[in-house]
Amino acid sequence: MVHFDEENNHYWNAFGIGRPGKYARVVVEVNIPKEGVDRRIGGVFLKDGSGRVCLGHRGKIGGGTRGVGSRAFWNHYKGNKLDIPENGEIVTIALIGCIDSPDFPEKIKQFIVEVDSIKEQAKF
Repeated sequence: MVHFDEENNHYWNAFGIGRPGKYARVVVEVNIPKEGVDRRIGGVFLKDGSGRVCLGHRGKIGGGTRGVGSRAFWNHYKGNKLDIPENGEIVTIALIGCIDSPDFPEKIKQFIVEVDSIKEQAKF
């Protein structure tokens, strides 16, 4: 399941597992700011050394369940991580994949499945 929309300050990109529908469960949002850097928004575009554009995530997950959040994400996340400079600090980003890669849809699926697993592990 995937849904894209536009909000005031970001592009809303919701992903889930299963058939889309009125009651589909969103597993993770990979929202992207419309302009610049906004650390409150989880999604981020990155450029690698050759100029390829990649999609990353700051680990901000929710779901309204105690124990599910950034700490749980980083404690359980097994995918690729990047430490990048941002506004004078080093921040950790989960690398989802480069958008021009043929396996990009599979990389998004793997990320969604992993976040779903993290949420299940983190529930108290």
